[in-house]
Amino acid sequence: MPQLDFTIAFPQIFWLFFSFFFLYSIIAHVFLPVFVKSLKVRKKIVVMNNESFNYLQKQLHLKQTSLANLLNKNIIEIRTSFEKNILPTFTTHATFDFDLINQKLAKVLYYNTLYCDLNVLDSIPLKPKFLNLRTFNNK
Repeated sequence: MPQLDFTIAFPQIFWLFFSFFFLYSIIAHVFLPVFVKSLKVRKKIVVMNNESFNYLQKQLHLKQTSLANLLNKNIIEIRTSFEKNILPTFTTHATFDFDLINQKLAKVLYYNTLYCDLNVLDSIPLKPKFLNLRTFNNK
């Protein structure tokens, strides 16, 4: 069979192995280090992002707890000063509904933090009154 003749098959096998090892050496020595380097850099970026996220999360938790403690402390101070200074001037009897006051104070704080945001206030268009008077005078 002529396709299995040694004189015909040997050059084909030689060029097959030569091209395979040539491409393998180029991929292994040129492209593979670049791919491995990019994978290592991506892994380092993910690790650094996780560390920074954990650090920021811990800092946020500490600030939230300190803010909650400060708010509780201030609310207790307001309540004691209210009980000592303001309450005796308005009431003659000792019973007073503190739950209702706490609910109203919570609503005030909630709406204050909800609507007294600079971004919200900047988005509301406010016009001076003298600009509106022209439209009323023309009608």
